[in-house]
Amino acid sequence: MLPVDQKVVEVWLGEWQLRVAWRQSANQRQKLESGPSIWQIDAMKVLETFELERGLVVAVAPLSRLPTTQRLEARITRDDGTVIKTTAYKERLLIRDPKLLRDGEEAFLLHGMTKANVPVGSEIIIEIAPAALAKALSANHADKYRALGWTLKYEFRAQGDDEPYEYVFEWQLPGEPVRPS
Repeated sequence: MLPVDQKVVEVWLGEWQLRVAWRQSANQRQKLESGPSIWQIDAMKVLETFELERGLVVAVAPLSRLPTTQRLEARITRDDGTVIKTTAYKERLLIRDPKLLRDGEEAFLLHGMTKANVPVGSEIIIEIAPAALAKALSANHADKYRALGWTLKYEFRAQGDDEPYEYVFEWQLPGEPVRPS
């Protein structure tokens, strides 16, 4: 049973479980408790590329288990060592047509990229800011509890993972969330 001063909401987003916990702060001063500000997925190899009107789709392996429709930051390292940063979305179109992707592959849409920018064999690293993902799901609740001086804790757990990825911070009244340094 949770203490009276703590509330928890759990949401499943694709394969990711988002657990949002609020607990009453003893004081309302600015404070960053713990947790990474950015979670990074291991480098994935670009196996194939498809150009669409919306951008370049890259087929990668291994699977990242990230949710679809979320804006992500991608860092691409080409064979020559050049690093390119862009916005990525997990591509849903190719997920629906299993003939285009082999077993163990998934696709990301990279905005503003072409086949020349991202040749096959490049490595792609996806970065996700947990607070940004959680904020989209809990914005209405966060404002209400922020005004009461509650701590907001985001905890991410992929199905099958033992350890969650945590992001915890408190607000200073009035104000915005503390940004990690």
